Amino acid sequence: MLGVRHVQVVMLFFAMVICFTMRVNISMAIVAMTDSSAGEGVFDWSMQTQSVILSSFFWGYIVLQIPSGELAARYGGMILITICIAVNSAVSLLIPIATYYGGWQMLCGCRVLQGLSQGCLYPTMHNLIGKWVPLEEKSRLGTLIYGGAQLGTVIQLVVSGFIANSWGWPAIFYVNGATGAIWVVAYVFLGSDSPQRSKMIGNTERLYIQTSLGQVGEQKRLPTPWKKISTNLSFISLIVVHCGHNWGFWTLMTEMPSYMKQVLGVDIKANGLMSALPYLAMYVLSFPFGFLSDYVLEKKWLSISTCRKLSSSIGEYGPGLALIALCYVPPGDVMLAVTLLTVVVGLNAGHMTGYLLVHIDMAPNFAGTMMGITNFFANVISIIAPLVAGLILQDETDPTQWRQVFYVSSAIYILTNTFFVIFGTSERQSWNEPVTDQATADKIFGIRHLQVLLLFFALVLGFAMRVNISMAIVAMTDKRSEEPFDWSMQTQSVVFSSFFWGYIVLQIPSGELAARYGGMILITSAIAVNSVVSLVIPYGAYHGGWQGLCLLRGIQGLSQGCLFPTTHHLIGKWVPLEEKSRFGTLIYGGNMKIKNIQLVTKTLS
Repeated sequence: MLGVRHVQVVMLFFAMVICFTMRVNISMAIVAMTDSSAGEGVFDWSMQTQSVILSSFFWGYIVLQIPSGELAARYGGMILITICIAVNSAVSLLIPIATYYGGWQMLCGCRVLQGLSQGCLYPTMHNLIGKWVPLEEKSRLGTLIYGGAQLGTVIQLVVSGFIANSWGWPAIFYVNGATGAIWVVAYVFLGSDSPQRSKMIGNTERLYIQTSLGQVGEQKRLPTPWKKISTNLSFISLIVVHCGHNWGFWTLMTEMPSYMKQVLGVDIKANGLMSALPYLAMYVLSFPFGFLSDYVLEKKWLSISTCRKLSSSIGEYGPGLALIALCYVPPGDVMLAVTLLTVVVGLNAGHMTGYLLVHIDMAPNFAGTMMGITNFFANVISIIAPLVAGLILQDETDPTQWRQVFYVSSAIYILTNTFFVIFGTSERQSWNEPVTDQATADKIFGIRHLQVLLLFFALVLGFAMRVNISMAIVAMTDKRSEEPFDWSMQTQSVVFSSFFWGYIVLQIPSGELAARYGGMILITSAIAVNSVVSLVIPYGAYHGGWQGLCLLRGIQGLSQGCLFPTTHHLIGKWVPLEEKSRFGTLIYGGNMKIKNIQLVTKTLS
């Protein structure tokens, strides 16, 4: 019978689909963006520039891998996955105008932001699967969710060409952004962090999930046993096999089109359907892997550890051997090459019911954090692997050099999975269980005072970045300075007001959001976004002019829209009635102090 857990699984599946459509859309869009026959709006970017654009997503992607697991454990996965897709959708909608006014530099900036927000995707998914999916259903439902990555890739590769031809390349980003926005609205109403927090789930289903996962009763936030995790040999084997998988997978993803064109004489990138075929095979094969794994475990034919290692071995040894066969495809035999390529990528589906679920098996309470760690190292490898392939391929038409690339990838596939087979395990680790809390003595200077100081500095920083333009624009338009901006007073007025275009948008909803998800995540996001944008502003102003500056100020205003409602919310939670007047005055006084500080420091500088 379908339950609320299945609603969560479907929503997470579509989250993966949407994230991967926005991850890979640039691969097809950049072809249309640089197509000289397309007429107006074409960008004259070299292959080196295009390579920088294509890789820029991962510059941001690796940053939040480790912290996001901790954030998901502390604040729940729902708020993180919602922010992830909301940011990706907003940036996707902004990419066309940012690219027109800021060139490839602003496009890279947008892609970095998308990668940064998607850095929480896999750790958060692991956290939510660990809370929502019973042990007996984990293989097939986990496979369904993670299979969304391949389906999203297939959909984007197939439809992008049609969209670009019909409505132009900007429509690719508009469609992705609108789809993500629809998902965000739906998930706000249907999603939940766990069965314990869900208002839709029935008692029978909640008890079934909790009993299966051994989580009956109230669950407390547990301190992360960093030392025990980092010194656990089974966990180290997860890092090793994850890195090996990403080496092979991303070598194929980035280099195979060149191999097809330069060695076999077929430009696979020009044919979206052919490019999508291997990933469609991977998606289709993920379902039998999932159902067979659950069936084997249900019948108790194999232990969980053996079942996971068997799936992982098919997903790693299979592609490794097929890559060797690919080395000896006769020139011009496109059918055999595409068939082997489909086998190589398709068999990768085994990893979804293999090592990818072992994090949850070993320690469901820390699965998000563990996934963040392994995914961090694996995605560093995702950046390195194509660079190594580029060093080997001095002549892209030389089959011998391509064989070296494939041999290296094959060896890494096989060796890393062998390490996992020897040292990996799915046994529940002792450090997954909670430890007895030790009472701590109360202090005169309490945690509430620390919160007050942090909120005070949040107001200081928020208003520093709000008013800095007032003095900065004087220096920016000073004709005595180097390369001044020739902006009229009317243009400067538009720049001044642009902050408030975004500022008013979140005033009303942010109070509700703080009540629902807590104020900490909102105020953290506000200062983080403002800080990142503040670092980008000089670059944006130089390359995007006053239009780019207005866009960035609007983003700062949008994120600061939650500042006062969230601060009010946190004061209401943290400050006792007897101390509210003096502490409230201290916190809100931060905005007046910084105005004076900013004016003085700008004058001195």
